[in-house]
Amino acid sequence: LKRDPANGKLSYSQSLGTVDASGLAGVFRVIVSPDGKFVYTAAFDSKSVCFFARAPADGTLTAHACYLNGFGNIVHLDSATDIALSPDGTHLFATSYGSSAIGNSAVVVFERDPATGYLAFAQSIARGDQGVGLPALGNARGIVVSPEGDAIYVTAHLDEKIVMIPFAHPKPVANAVLPASKVQSTSPFSLTVQGAGFIPGSKIRWNGVDHATQFINETELLANISVADQAVLGASPVTIFNPAPAGGLSAALNVTMFAAPPPPNTPNPPPPPTLIPALGQINPVGAPVGSAAVLIKIDGTDIASNAVVLWNGKSRVINRISDKVAFFTIPASDLTQPGLNTIHVFNAAGGLARTDMDEVVGETSNTQLFEVTKVDVTPTPSIDNLGPNNARVGATNSQMVVLINGANFLPSSRALWNGKDKPTQYVSKTLLKMTISAGDLVIAGLAEVKVINPKVSPSQFDVVSNVDTFTIKSEFAAAPQAFLPGVRR
Repeated sequence: LKRDPANGKLSYSQSLGTVDASGLAGVFRVIVSPDGKFVYTAAFDSKSVCFFARAPADGTLTAHACYLNGFGNIVHLDSATDIALSPDGTHLFATSYGSSAIGNSAVVVFERDPATGYLAFAQSIARGDQGVGLPALGNARGIVVSPEGDAIYVTAHLDEKIVMIPFAHPKPVANAVLPASKVQSTSPFSLTVQGAGFIPGSKIRWNGVDHATQFINETELLANISVADQAVLGASPVTIFNPAPAGGLSAALNVTMFAAPPPPNTPNPPPPPTLIPALGQINPVGAPVGSAAVLIKIDGTDIASNAVVLWNGKSRVINRISDKVAFFTIPASDLTQPGLNTIHVFNAAGGLARTDMDEVVGETSNTQLFEVTKVDVTPTPSIDNLGPNNARVGATNSQMVVLINGANFLPSSRALWNGKDKPTQYVSKTLLKMTISAGDLVIAGLAEVKVINPKVSPSQFDVVSNVDTFTIKSEFAAAPQAFLPGVRR
């Protein structure tokens, strides 16, 4: 039906039936994807889920595919009664009434491609999988996904239950530790671990021992390393552990502990150690082919006064602001070919300088990548979801990082908060980090978030994404805990 915006009245526009899509017999439920591009249905008699492409101009539908029980590897889709999408759009969940057998009452999970809308069967959880009558999904009817995207809730008509099924925790990945080395001290120090798949229950392990861990966001954790922890000299492995369900242990990264300096006036004291630099992030992380020279900001730790940047192994002059911040310029001559380029920081031992011909002893940081991309047409960015997508008034006294998940992001993409540019870090084509301030969280309500891709040639225009909203709440609402074995948050 088409709605007249002037008076709200509806008029007939289009109808589709089993001739158009065989899986519409006894169709029960219909939903629209958050970006408005696709429509999905659940059909009782056809025992199927169908999807349609939606025309943005007039809302008309074109049938694309139906997924029927028993076709391919699809099981337990025995009379579909309801469907729901995960907040990030990567999964679709369907309830099965179990009309043929009560043991077929189930939740069926499909992986979803947000770009094309197509589905692929991932798993099913049926009544009886966890013991007699468990989970209590008899004649499953309704289904919703929590706003945080960490659990689903299912109503079961026969069992007269509402069942929560939490998602599996991801296996964490540790990419960088800051600092990467430290001289023994009589005071604890703060350790930052950057990576992916972190959750509020993640733990930083130092030499295999859990430490109290502060969750910053899905890519960053903090922990204090005590004086006792510093007693072991040499490499101390650092790992991240995510608890069950699923979860697991990351690969280890090392922090090297050096001996404390000898007391003053010690004869022939050893030279101070060369600390290992660590790179937390670079900004920007890429540029289009043919760009003019690009100024890169480096954030890290232990950038020595004699440090140089290694661009694909070749030294570049560095403008060191402090041991944590430095800048260097990539000339246009290095931006003529598409591809990935490596960036390291090198601290030469003993205050020596490094050239490409010298074999100088020293310490090299972890790797950061800078991508030179071939872009002919400015792609249209799209936002799937924000993480977090809400906070209470006054939730921070300084800054908060908001993850923007979506598609077609560029190293030059800019995030806007209520129309104003915010500091934006490009992580990948599907992820940006936007930093908001305490001043952005003083009034309850909704804030609009958009992404702009600047034009890549003079003849083009900047391209703006869809709008997503961030809720600023007057009161804090606690998030439910997270297990759906085949789905990782």
